[in-house]
Amino acid sequence: MRALVIADLRNRWRSLAALAAGCFILLIALSGTYSAYGGAAGFASTFGAGKTPRLFSAFSGTSSGDVFSPPHFLAFGFGHPLFLVLALSVAITSGVAAIAAEVETGRSELIFTAPVRATQILGARVVEWAIAQIAVVLGALAGALIGAQLSGDLSQVSLAVPVRAAAQFCTLAFFVAGVAFAASAHARTRAAAFAPTMGVTAGSYVVNLVGLLWSPLSWVRWINPFGYYSPVDAAEHMQWANAAVLVGAGLVLFAVARLTLTRRDLA
Repeated sequence: MRALVIADLRNRWRSLAALAAGCFILLIALSGTYSAYGGAAGFASTFGAGKTPRLFSAFSGTSSGDVFSPPHFLAFGFGHPLFLVLALSVAITSGVAAIAAEVETGRSELIFTAPVRATQILGARVVEWAIAQIAVVLGALAGALIGAQLSGDLSQVSLAVPVRAAAQFCTLAFFVAGVAFAASAHARTRAAAFAPTMGVTAGSYVVNLVGLLWSPLSWVRWINPFGYYSPVDAAEHMQWANAAVLVGAGLVLFAVARLTLTRRDLA
């Protein structure tokens, strides 16, 4: 199984390096943006002290957080829509390709064969995703740490802030990967696995955003994964209860993928 993990990572290293570099550059650029706007004083003079526009707060994953304070702004990088697109694409593509791609190309008859159990192949693909996901998140974390040190306004922020935000993001990525692997275990083509995965991911993000912007729908936070992820809140302390919900739901989805794989005919 180690050989399979290494081979998959070797085949994907260019795309993973590009994603990690993109996250790295994005977090550095966001840090520079904070200083370019004049830091907390500049934002306060524009919007008023402690008065973050509701739209800005919603994009950060909270309904009322002050995104413009130094710790919160640095953590916000891990909730920026572009970061979510770059980082979650690892979970989505890894999960979708894990099984459905092999069935679509006909390689499943060669890979998922005795004496190697199908669940062992699935386990190797999960490990491959985890390594790839951590590599991309570390790229973003390095960008946040370096960007903070290069910014006079953010240099005093504790290094624990971006670390907590990155760790909180990993719980969301775990859930999204679970969706992708479960969809892939049921599908016979990559398109058939990709559609429900993107539907759940993108649809949940939009629904959560609407719930944060419109108070009568605030309850939707508790029925979609993005409602349990707020890097701004994680800047203060880890949201352990929210993390447990995402990880628990992800484990259920991985278990569904495993059970489906053991029962289906991959020929």
